[in-house]
Amino acid sequence: MMKAYFQPDARQDEERPCIRQAKERPMRAERIGVGIIGCGTISDTYLSNLTKHVSNVKVVACADLVSERAEQQKEKYGLAQACSVEEILHHEHIQILVNLTIPAAHHDVNMQILRAGKHVYCEKPLALRLEDALEE
Repeated sequence: MMKAYFQPDARQDEERPCIRQAKERPMRAERIGVGIIGCGTISDTYLSNLTKHVSNVKVVACADLVSERAEQQKEKYGLAQACSVEEILHHEHIQILVNLTIPAAHHDVNMQILRAGKHVYCEKPLALRLEDALEE
């Protein structure tokens, strides 16, 4: 008879606070509101995946410095709103903003998002200069 090297033990889970807390925390019934800043080429990949394959989020709006690009993505993916960056930063139904701007703009946009009280998702780099990345 072959002996298993790893045998799950329910007691181990109870000893690990992160697992215990996750089990105790109720799942959110509502979907998380997401906004997209930057409607260039890469936004198609994000919008396609977020609108078709991720069930616990709802892409509410998108924004771009070129308003026509935001409007095109809104229509293409059936979003509720295309708006300005300032509007999306203060949108009441958005909890997470995905920063898809060019790398040179990442720091400024990330800081605007954080100062607006939203969560931010941004691919590398966080900033182009170390000093900017360390800013509080």
